[in-house]
Amino acid sequence: MFDKIVVYIRKKRSRADALSHRTRAPTSVEHLPRRPQIPDGDHPEDPCHDAAAHDRDEPTHTQNAFTPPVSAGDPIMDSFTLGNTWNSFASINKLPAELLVDILLCTRLGSWFSEDRPAEPIRHMLVCRHWRDVVVDHACFWCTIDIRKSTEWFKLALSRSRQAALHLRAHNPITLASAFPDLKPHLPRILILEILCGSREEIRDLCPLLFSRLKSLTRFKIRGHSALCALVLPPERYPQLMCLEIAGLYLQWTAPLLSRLTVLSLTDCIIWPSRMDVDAFLDVLQCGQRLRKLTLTKFMGAACTDTPSRPRCPFALPSLRDLDITDSVLRVRQFAAFLQFPTYSNVRFTAELGTDDLDDGLLGPCELLLSHQLHEIPILRSAEALCLYQSVYSCGVRWIGKYLSLDFSQETIRQAPNAIMETLAETVSSSTIRILTLSIDLLHVSRAVFDSLFDALPCLTFLHLDLAKNKDGGTPLPTRALESLASIPETAGTDTAGEHVQAGDRPEQAHAIVRCRELDFIAIDGFYWHSSEILATVLRCLRVREGRGAQKVGTLEIRMKPGPRAPEDDEQDQRYATQLQEMVSRDYRFISRSG
Repeated sequence: MFDKIVVYIRKKRSRADALSHRTRAPTSVEHLPRRPQIPDGDHPEDPCHDAAAHDRDEPTHTQNAFTPPVSAGDPIMDSFTLGNTWNSFASINKLPAELLVDILLCTRLGSWFSEDRPAEPIRHMLVCRHWRDVVVDHACFWCTIDIRKSTEWFKLALSRSRQAALHLRAHNPITLASAFPDLKPHLPRILILEILCGSREEIRDLCPLLFSRLKSLTRFKIRGHSALCALVLPPERYPQLMCLEIAGLYLQWTAPLLSRLTVLSLTDCIIWPSRMDVDAFLDVLQCGQRLRKLTLTKFMGAACTDTPSRPRCPFALPSLRDLDITDSVLRVRQFAAFLQFPTYSNVRFTAELGTDDLDDGLLGPCELLLSHQLHEIPILRSAEALCLYQSVYSCGVRWIGKYLSLDFSQETIRQAPNAIMETLAETVSSSTIRILTLSIDLLHVSRAVFDSLFDALPCLTFLHLDLAKNKDGGTPLPTRALESLASIPETAGTDTAGEHVQAGDRPEQAHAIVRCRELDFIAIDGFYWHSSEILATVLRCLRVREGRGAQKVGTLEIRMKPGPRAPEDDEQDQRYATQLQEMVSRDYRFISRSG
């Protein structure tokens, strides 16, 4: 990445210079002055000289045919800029220090989508002495400090950061605790504090730091802790705090804290000094009008008593864009009942199931959120992608933008697959869903249920039938889904007024008598490969759909798990593959995989 940036900047500079000094007639390369040679004795004294850096400054290619003329004393077209060739590049070490700093900061490693990509001073200091001097002289390379085992390195980075705002990431809390006397004068400069690992005892050793007044702290984060630590976080010590992400700590659940936060993430935390009823909990939460991201994992159940809540109107958090709640079925249902969902947001509700939940049948997302509430959620009126999954010990609802995902428990799928699909067909808007993924056990879903589901999704363009991930691959392909796609919908012979229409009366309706006529992509994944009959079923479905006026499928992907095969199966597969290729307009892929 670094080399690409350097080459790009050199090319842009040299080409811009050449274009601005274009001439009428070419000049031979021999007329250009040569690059001045550095005497051998000057190498040790030149702080910009380095073998690796000098190699990077060599021209990447030569062009002997045409070069612009050189006028004496031209500051741009001098021998340093052009060297021996027209497209030679200037040394990066001759750039102003401010520009070099910006270039080096652009080479920071990490994901482009991550907010945290700290500078790496050592990586740059090893290039040459000039770069080392630039890095040492600029505090922006030292303001983010990863605290590990070396106390000396922490003290050195702290001194070189000068007066810059500090971002401390403690990978080793013991080092941070032992170096607290050196850090104490710099406490007002701490902007971000992250404690990424450590035991309960190590967290307690950080009490002198955590209970100090950090007047500039805007983000505080403790992650990687599952065991509860008897430490009460004092948010009043952090007057500028806006982002709080902690795990395994006691917390004062107060309105002043919630009113200034924009990001709040609590995992396995407990309210101090005692639990409160649901109404008091929600009253404090309602003060978080600035919250943009809220994540509560097993917090509401630990923070609230079992006292039933009073009737109340749902409240809104207008700035909220990301919501993730994981708790018991009761707590998630309470939370969903009293919060108004914003129109555009990323939301995830996950209910962890206990034995009582399994016995009572409160297992699916439709039971998790009451049916009348599901109809009121804005995402169900604008969702474009719908995915059904199954898990072992949880159920949930998740939507991201226009992507809606329903997670059902394995027991629910086993007991009532038809009821789930029927409820889904009644709940989801019929005019917006274009992408459908079914990753549940479909073997026992009836043909009538598939008919109802596909009738509810007339604009469907993408269908993915995927074997549930916890299956061993012994499930055959549910052919009822393909039969439903090839059949005539029940409303095909009725116009908008309810009168019967003959197939030849209205040509524009006669060619549309098939379900999901705009279907363009079909993917069948992970089912057990019994014989070539699967390909025959898919082929019949596509032929019938095309004969009834549906557009030709653009892409067909079949990924099956191998099983016992007869000697003639390979020949049949090849014959069906040729015919299926003719039935798709773009691409047909068949993959037999073991995993």
